[in-house]
Amino acid sequence: MMKHENFNIDTDYPLWHLPAEIREPIVAVHDLGAVAVEIVGQVVLATISMATQHISDVKVPRLGQKPLNSYFLSLADSGAGKTTAESFAMVTVNAHIDALEADYGEQWQNYKIDLKAYQSEMKAVERDMRGHARQHIAEALRDVGAAPLPPLRPDAIARMPTYKGLLNLLRDGQPSVALINDDSSGFIKGALNDAEMVTLLTDIWSATPYRRITDRERLLLKGRRLSAHLMVQPNHADALLHGAHTAEQGIIPRFNIAIAPLRQKTAPKGDIVAQERIVGEFNNRVAALIAHPGAVKNRNEVVVDQPLVMTSEAEELFVRFLEEMAASSQPGAPLAAIRSSAIRAPENAARMAGAIALFCRGAEATTVELSDITAAIALMSYFNNQKLDLYATTFIDPVVDMSEKVWTWLSTLWDEPVISRRDMCRFATPKAVRRADKAQAVIDHLERKGRLCRLDGRHMIKGEPHEVVWRVAR
Repeated sequence: MMKHENFNIDTDYPLWHLPAEIREPIVAVHDLGAVAVEIVGQVVLATISMATQHISDVKVPRLGQKPLNSYFLSLADSGAGKTTAESFAMVTVNAHIDALEADYGEQWQNYKIDLKAYQSEMKAVERDMRGHARQHIAEALRDVGAAPLPPLRPDAIARMPTYKGLLNLLRDGQPSVALINDDSSGFIKGALNDAEMVTLLTDIWSATPYRRITDRERLLLKGRRLSAHLMVQPNHADALLHGAHTAEQGIIPRFNIAIAPLRQKTAPKGDIVAQERIVGEFNNRVAALIAHPGAVKNRNEVVVDQPLVMTSEAEELFVRFLEEMAASSQPGAPLAAIRSSAIRAPENAARMAGAIALFCRGAEATTVELSDITAAIALMSYFNNQKLDLYATTFIDPVVDMSEKVWTWLSTLWDEPVISRRDMCRFATPKAVRRADKAQAVIDHLERKGRLCRLDGRHMIKGEPHEVVWRVAR
C-alpha cells in the first residue's frame, strides 16, 4: 500500500506518480464522494481520454503513430460510486452534450429546408433539360452541387449500445465519443462476446479503418475516436476474462483494469470548499479541451498531421519500458500469464502519456515530457498487477500449457531423434499446435527449457531433408 504524507489514503493506485493536475482532483472526488480512488482514477482518466482524443495523436518509438483514446474497465461491487465520481468529473462533458442537443433541433430543421430546396432545384433542372443530350443534362445536374449533409448527431456517450447502435454513433455522432456503463454485465455477456462488436471496438482502438460491406450498405469508418469505461461486478470477472471473445487473446488486453475495494459510504471530509475548487479547475480544463476544434476533418474524422513527439528523456524511458515488457512477457517470465496485455502496455502507456500532456499543458502542447511518460508507466504497472491478480488463480499461459502437451507427445510417441517445425505442424498433438506461429512458440519454449536443442545443417527425418531441426532431449 502507498501512503502519502499529505493524504490519509492507503492504496496501490499510483496516485503519487501522477501530476498534480490529475492527482488532486482524484483525491478531491475521493473525499467529497467517499468513492474509492481506483474508481475515481478510472473515471478521471476516461474523461481526459475523451477530452483529448480528437486533438492529436502520439508518435510512439518503434510502434508508429497512435491515437490517444483508451479503454478502461473497473471491477467493483454495486454502489461503489462510479455514478458519484462521474457526477463530479464529467460536469463539463455533460454540459457540452446538453449544448449540442440544444442546437440540434434548429440544425436539423435548417437541414430539412436545405434538402427540400436542393431536391426542388434538381427537379427543376431535370424538367428544364428534357430533350437535351445526356452529357448536357449531367453537367446541369452537377452544377447544382452536392446534396446537403445532415448535422452530426449530438450523441457523444453510449451507455449500452448494440453493435448497430455503436456503429451508427461512430458514423453519425460527434468526433469524440465514449462508451460508458456503470453496470456492464449485460453488455459484456452480449456485445463483448459478439465477434462483430469486438472487431469494431478493436479496429477503433487501433485506429484501423473499419469496413462493413453488405448487400445494402458499404460503410467505411476512418479516424474515429472512442474512449471507454465499463464497470462490472467482480463475480462476473471469470466469464469476462475467459469468454470466447473477451479472453486474454481477445479484446480484454486493450482494457486497463482496476479492482476497486468495497468501501463504506461516509460523509465528505476535508476542506470541502477547496476540494470543490479543485474539481472545478479540473472541469474547466476538460471544457477547454473538449470544445477545441482539434484535428477534425470531414465532419467527424480525426486526421493528425503533426502528432505529439516524446522528448529524448521520455523516449529513453519509454524504450526501456518497451523492452522490459517484451522480456517480462516471455513464457516463464513474470508477465507470461498476461502476455497479450503486457505487450500492449507500452502503447497504452504512450496513449495515456499523450492525453496527460494535453490535459496538463493545454491543446497546443507538442511534446510528451518525461513526467508524462513516468506517470503513464506507473499506471500501466498498476494495471498489469491488477490483471495478474485476476489471472493468478484461473489462468494458464496457453504457450506453456500447449508446450507441456507437445512435450508429452514428443517424449512418448515421436520416434525420431530430431524434429523440424514442419513435422511438428504435420504430426504433433494437440492439433492446435499445427500452425507455424504456434509451433514456433512451442519450440522456443521447449528450447529455453532445454528439452529441444537446435541443430543446423542438413538432416533427414522420415526420408525427407530438413535444413533446421531440433534434437529431442529425452
